[in-house]
Amino acid sequence: MSTTVLPATSRSILSLRLLGLLGMLCAPGLLIEASIRRLPSIAENRSTTLTSLLGLIYIIGWIAGMLGFRRMRATGDGLLARIVFSIQIPGLSLAGCQQLMELSGSRALLESPFFGICDAAWPLSHLFMLFVGGMVLGSARIHGAARFAPLGCGLALPFRPRSAH
Repeated sequence: MSTTVLPATSRSILSLRLLGLLGMLCAPGLLIEASIRRLPSIAENRSTTLTSLLGLIYIIGWIAGMLGFRRMRATGDGLLARIVFSIQIPGLSLAGCQQLMELSGSRALLESPFFGICDAAWPLSHLFMLFVGGMVLGSARIHGAARFAPLGCGLALPFRPRSAH
């Protein structure tokens, strides 16, 4: 049985497409989570395993999108582009940790100062996406409507209800 080895450029394109696909498949997680949190039966409890899982799925897609942006140099080639990436990925990782802590259901974790930091990473990461979006527009490396996607992510900030803790 032989395996076909793709040329480096084909592998790069394939991995970019995979990152993009993952980002697109996971993006609706925020909308679905927000819709579920607004249901009267869940509004009292505010957090469920499902909403925490959907939030985590959204974060995974967001990280995939950021990795794709970095590989495409969508925010540019310079030092500022690397700094932006170096800020956003840890912020998204902290937001993902918040979702994992909610999934654990541990009262000790949910009341810890670290949970508060991770919970703050959600809105701060969305806010920072406005800056990332501006850089994507400024670099002009993405064309068409797709160049506005990072701004859309930043503008999603008001639509995510606060988590329960």
